[in-house]
Amino acid sequence: MSGRTETLGPMLTDRVAIVTGAAQGIGRALALTLAQHGARSSSPISTATG
Repeated sequence: MSGRTETLGPMLTDRVAIVTGAAQGIGRALALTLAQHGARSSSPISTATG
């Protein structure tokens, strides 16, 4: 599987990924992995009231 992840860099360079739920858990892991492979990530933040 390592050969597969090495090819992500060129595919994600200068791409933007919008990751919801990036504050914790799977969303956070995904956002960090995408950033490590060259993607710029945006993590929309919302707050719940009530």
